[in-house]
Amino acid sequence: MAAALVQQGVEKHLKAWLLARGWRLVKVHDLQRLLDDAVSYEPALEDYYGLCEGLTAFYFVDRYPFVAEPPTAKVVRKALEDSLEFVDRLR
Repeated sequence: MAAALVQQGVEKHLKAWLLARGWRLVKVHDLQRLLDDAVSYEPALEDYYGLCEGLTAFYFVDRYPFVAEPPTAKVVRKALEDSLEFVDRLR
């Protein structure tokens, strides 16, 4: 559950950041796709594609648990730390 909440928090923050820049809301949970749009506003954000890929995987594990094993607490903790850095960068 913690992994899904980290993903969801970043997704909502990234969408809010995009909306503040005039982006038209798209119903999508793929953070890499959202980051593509964010990079069009702020190219330096491309450094976060790896993070967004991992967080998107968290979403799918939460929704479709039979597809893959859930991440370990250590992996989720690291993703949270990296996510906080990313969110801070969006300010």
